[in-house]
Amino acid sequence: MGCKLKLNRLVGSILILSCWPMAMAQSDSQLDIRSLVSELEKRIAVCPRREVVAQFDEKHHKQVWQKQGWGPPTDVFGDAKTNDDRSVLYPYVLVIEFSLKHTFGPERQTRPDAAKDSELSRRRSTSLAPNGSIS
Repeated sequence: MGCKLKLNRLVGSILILSCWPMAMAQSDSQLDIRSLVSELEKRIAVCPRREVVAQFDEKHHKQVWQKQGWGPPTDVFGDAKTNDDRSVLYPYVLVIEFSLKHTFGPERQTRPDAAKDSELSRRRSTSLAPNGSIS
């Protein structure tokens, strides 16, 4: 549950931060929605791979250190349409889809040991649906 919430926040933060400068730079009458979607696609597509070393709680309250990697994004695709609700605050619905490869190192007892891992493997596939759900 915690991973799902963190990933939703991550994706939401990326999307909000990616479009904030463009939305501030243009008035409503000047907003070109296709350009906005194209710019968001480009910004997400060039995001680098991220690796973190963190402590995780495993089964039976066992704490382990592990290096995990995300990305880089692939298969980036954007779409936009007018909001069917005719919202004044949200006149458009933007959907940016992309894939992230999630890799893991072996479980370690200490942070320095986990940080040394260079061979990360893919244990499971995770995809984020347009509605924010993770499968």
